[in-house]
Amino acid sequence: MNPFKSVIQTSYDIVKAHGGEIKPESKEGEGKEYIIKMPSE
Repeated sequence: MNPFKSVIQTSYDIVKAHGGEIKPESKEGEGKEYIIKMPSE
């Protein structure tokens, strides 16, 4: 099992449980970035 994948899945589950969204963005040769949006109260 890839531990990084487990961290991302856990993060995704937490963000979704709070009504937010998380999406990956990647650029050639620059790795991956994750954008997290959470609702305002």
